[in-house]
Parts: sequence; structure tokens; C-alpha cells
Amino acid sequence: MPNLVLCDFDRQKREVFRDYLEAHPHVERIDAADETAALRLVDSCSALAVVPFWSAAPNPRQLEAVREFCRLQVPVVPVLAPDLPAAVKSVGIEAGAIDCVPVGAMRGRLLQLIELFTARFVPRPSDTRPADSPIVDLESRTESRTDDGYLLQSPAMQQVSDRLLKIAGLNSTILLTGATGVGKSSLARWIHDHSSRRNAPFREVACGSIPYNLVESELFGHVRGSFTGSDHDHEGKFSVVRDGTLLLDEIDCLPLEVQAKLLRVVEQRCFEKIGSHKTERFHARLIAATNRPLDQLIAKGEFRPDLYYRLGVISFRIPTLQERADAIIPLAMAFALRFAKEQGQTIGSLSPAVISALQHYAWPGNIRELRNTMEYAVAFASGNQIRWSDLPDEIRYPERFQLTGGTAVAPLAATPPAEPGNQLAGARRVAEREMLLATLQATNNNRTKAAAALGVSRMTLYKRMERLNISHPKVES
Repeated sequence: MPNLVLCDFDRQKREVFRDYLEAHPHVERIDAADETAALRLVDSCSALAVVPFWSAAPNPRQLEAVREFCRLQVPVVPVLAPDLPAAVKSVGIEAGAIDCVPVGAMRGRLLQLIELFTARFVPRPSDTRPADSPIVDLESRTESRTDDGYLLQSPAMQQVSDRLLKIAGLNSTILLTGATGVGKSSLARWIHDHSSRRNAPFREVACGSIPYNLVESELFGHVRGSFTGSDHDHEGKFSVVRDGTLLLDEIDCLPLEVQAKLLRVVEQRCFEKIGSHKTERFHARLIAATNRPLDQLIAKGEFRPDLYYRLGVISFRIPTLQERADAIIPLAMAFALRFAKEQGQTIGSLSPAVISALQHYAWPGNIRELRNTMEYAVAFASGNQIRWSDLPDEIRYPERFQLTGGTAVAPLAATPPAEPGNQLAGARRVAEREMLLATLQATNNNRTKAAAALGVSRMTLYKRMERLNISHPKVES
């Protein structure tokens, strides 16, 4: 069982905190009266450290304890009183705490963090951990699994995985829907690998990247002389896949006339090459994928309804990465390990600050964006650990970027790109923004109560919300 070390200098408050967590059955709570005892405890067991700051004038040893936990790469969560000075509140984020939880948000956010910690708990070896041992060890956590294996490892994907296992061995056509980058191609490969066709070819066609006039030939093939420039026979994907699995990605991009031929393949399992009168049998399994709502394309006359209904008999919507947040860190670790091996580097861990940044980012590009992020981070990592400074600017400073036309590009403010000297200011901005959002949530977006809890005037609160690009519905008492 994992341990939760409570590092609190006030005995009475420590008892209150223990009572508060008494109902949580998944952690062994251990009290530490000072930072020395706490550090000794976490060095001998796998633990999550919680450091409460109850008063506006915290003990300096508490601040040093947070910094030391982070230096030793122990997951630490400061619990912050609302009247703490801003400089104190930013210490945790600057040092690398996995999160900073306001007192008013303990019942929600802190318990969620404990759940995440216990879910990812891996027992520590019996020997004493060296001071520079990583919090997240890539080799031990990823084992022999590929990153694709983690696509199904989250509660949001549990229902999808159960259904996929039931139909993986069938021959039925499958339709995969979901936003760009959620892993539709990888899931199609997973279905193939878990079917009786696993030893046969798997072919993927990106329909949106094929020139309009070549789509039919690329799919069905053509015979010599069937059109200008066809000086030899060409085998299309429907032929070369034989009895394997064919994935038609971006199926919404197919021309209507090709959709008609595809409908015949789905219904009659046969097709003809361009310029040929010979009917060929289609023996493979067909999987279609799209990131656009086909029903809306039908309304516009851009997609055949009969093809949609035939494809949609067995369909799966793949959740976004934000909907399956539990998969973010396992996937990040798997990607980091893969790219480190490809680039001849030795990457053994993710720092707590990196874990926090990955968990708090919105991931509009989903798994594809996470994969690109980890490739970037591995390339810039200078040691055996990926640190916060190795991440791309849009991950470190998400408030500076906005999503335009599907691509995160434009800074929201005229702020220079992140440089080493700017990291402190950026960390403080992140910490202040997190505190404001948490206080607003705890007060049900009542700005009067939020301002009082933060110890500032309403006008100051409004100005800071505007500066930090925070917009919340106004709920006044």
C-alpha cells in the first residue's frame, strides 16, 4: 500500500487533517512533525507528501521542505490557505510540486491527486533510494509494452476496449470516429493484431492525401491502357491487402463516385479495377475512420447516406485525450522511452514539474500532439531526466497560445518566447492563475467571496482575471 506522509508542524491541525482523510482506504497515512522526519520517511518508502500551509505567515522550514521534496523528486502537494502571500503560493510551482491545492478545494482536487497517485503506485525496492532517483522510472513503468498498448488503459476507454475485444475476431466492417490525433489508426492496428488476420497484411490509406483523380486507381487499381499514362497494370490497396485488414482513414474525403464503388465492396465484397470487366473478390476486413461528423456531411450532400448506414453498423467514438486523462502520463513515458532509444539517448524519468505540466495541458491535438511533445522534449533533454525547461513553449505557457484553425500558433500577448531568465515569472503567472481559478471554483464563481478569500478588492480581482485571461460567469450573492 502506498504512503501519504503528512508534513505538518501543528499537532492539532495534523489531527484534523488525519480525520479528514480517515475515509480514504487506499493510502497509509504517516505523520511527520518536521521536515527532517518527513524526508526520512519518504526516502524509505513510496510516498506522496502533503505539506499544509494554514496561516498567512508560514514556517520557513515548510517552504524548505517543499523545495527539498522536489529536489529529491518526491511527489509533493502544498495545501494553501487563501490569505497566503502570492510569493509563498508560487513556491510550490517554482520548485516542481505536482499541484498546489487551496484549502477550499481539498475535498475535490486533493482526493483526486491521491487517487491518481495510488492508481499509478509501483512498490519501491527494499533498498534505500539514492537522492537522485527519479519519481517516474520509464523502464520499470513501461515494461515491454508499446505506447499503443496504453491507448485502452483509462476508465474513459474501458467501454470501448470491452466492445473492441468482442468484435476484434469478427469480419464485420468497423467505423472509428473521433477528433484528430485520438489514435484511430493505432486502434485499427490493435484490432488487426487481435484478430485471426494478424499474420496477414495491414494496409492504411489516407484518403485525404491522395490526389482527387488518383483515388479510384489507388484503391481499386487499373489495367494498362485504361487512361492516359497508364502504361502498366497497377494493383490497388483492395488487392494487395489480400485477406488482411484495410484501414480507410479520412473516409469523408472520398469523392461521391468512389463512395458508390465502396458501397458495393461493403455490401457484395467485390470490385473491379479501372478499365477491367473482371470482378475480383474482396477478402479483407475493412475499417473506416473519420474526424468529421458524417451526418452533417450527408445533410450537405457530401457523403452518401446508404454508405454511412452500412459503415455505422459497428461504430466506435474514440474519446479525446482530455477525456481519458489517466492515460496522459503512461503514454508520455512510453513515447519518451521510444524516442530516447531511437535517438541513442538515456532518458530514465519525467520530473514532477513535467508531470504537472502534461496533466494540466488541454491537448487539442490529442495523442499525436503528446507524441510530438515528447519527441521534442527528448531531443532537448540534457540529462537522463526530462525537465520542465525541455518542453515546448505551448506546453509550459499554454495561456500564451490559442487554437486557430486546428493549429496552436499565435501568442495571446506580446510576450517574448520563453528564455531561461523568464521561467520564474512564467511559473509565478501559472501559480497565480491556478490559485484564482481554484478560488473561483470553491466560491461557485462568486467574485465577491473570491476576492475576500484572496484578501484583495473586487477591482483587483477583476484586473488580475483580465491579465491572466480568466473568464468566468458572474454569480453574485
